Amino acid sequence: MRKYIFLLLIGFSVISCKKEDNGESDNTYFWSPAIKIEKGDKEVKLYLSDPRPYTEYLIPPSDPDYFEIYYSDDLSSFSLFKKVDITTTSVSINNLVNNEPYYIYVTSNKKNFEPGFSDTLMTIPSAYTEPVVLSPDVNFTLNRVDLSPDKDYFSFVSYNCPVQNTSTDNLYYKSITTGSIGVIEEDVYNSDWSPVSNTVTYLSNIRVGNWIYPDELKTFDLATKTGNVLLKIDYDKYYVSSPVFSNNGNLISYLSSENSSSKYNYDLWTIDPATKVRTKISNFEAIGLTISGTYTWSSNGEYIYLSGYFNSGNSRNAIYKFNVSNRELSRVLSSDWSDSSPSVSPDNTKIAFISSRTGDGEIWLFNFVSGKYSQITGNSAYNFDSRYSNVQWIGNNEILITAYKDSTSKALRIHIE
Repeated sequence: MRKYIFLLLIGFSVISCKKEDNGESDNTYFWSPAIKIEKGDKEVKLYLSDPRPYTEYLIPPSDPDYFEIYYSDDLSSFSLFKKVDITTTSVSINNLVNNEPYYIYVTSNKKNFEPGFSDTLMTIPSAYTEPVVLSPDVNFTLNRVDLSPDKDYFSFVSYNCPVQNTSTDNLYYKSITTGSIGVIEEDVYNSDWSPVSNTVTYLSNIRVGNWIYPDELKTFDLATKTGNVLLKIDYDKYYVSSPVFSNNGNLISYLSSENSSSKYNYDLWTIDPATKVRTKISNFEAIGLTISGTYTWSSNGEYIYLSGYFNSGNSRNAIYKFNVSNRELSRVLSSDWSDSSPSVSPDNTKIAFISSRTGDGEIWLFNFVSGKYSQITGNSAYNFDSRYSNVQWIGNNEILITAYKDSTSKALRIHIE
């Protein structure tokens, strides 16, 4: 998928109340910096940027006088680290403890006004370990990378793979042994491997004018090089996305708005690849849950881990688990940040997910046994982009992700301690 560059409309300006004193004031409001964190070995670097070029304002804000940076290791007792000029673009905080969490926020200050507060960010410093590139000979952009269960092949989506000269995102497979690349289908998105065979499930697109719609839910058998249509989608009535094989490969789950009040209200459905019998297994619309990001089955098939937000609250994603048997939904992680796209390790002891805790989308980990978080990505060498990636466990201590380096997205294997 193309890596489009979006100008985010970020609401970082803080409306500040005028203090009741005898000082002068311009009786307006001022901007607060957009912030993000890069972790390092026993240190972190805080980046501050002026949001005004990327933000729409009814009335242009004035400049603050200065910033103050606060940090803590417990989310309660914050200490002032440094006062800096508003032209400051980065600040390093050193002498930290590796693998321990830290929390940082910035106040924006102006005479005769109450200070404005940024969001509080979270980071966990650690020494940098270079990830292993899954396929070093690939020099084109690839996204949505999935490794086959026998680890002999991987599938990926690309628009500039030299095998096909098209302007669409196509689904390919590559042999790790021979290096050969084959085309599964053109104009495809959302693929997943069966855990028990070299079979891929995916969604094909149909183009009508300038619009793209999900057209067919399919499987492709790599051994026989044959495809099978499981569901022809009536896209005038409903949409489908995100097919995922169940833990034993007997079912394929997918998100669908069939029988919903809107094409954008998705529920979980399953389909039997052999009989093509479909079953709606959730009723998220009734409880006001909007699903976002990717989801995964637990290795025992008891739960589906997913992310989303409730329409009655804020739009920050949280991570939940859905009990397949009794259809109950329960929250897995409590967070003030947006957490999405969970993926559970094969032994069900760890969950990897995408989080905005550092101000950017990064891969994080929560250990169910120890109750501790780990920050997996967050170094400057690679730019992780959550819009085009997925997290796949390839063992209990290794994940497969995609990240950008030198404007090319690569598949990376990262060891988990």
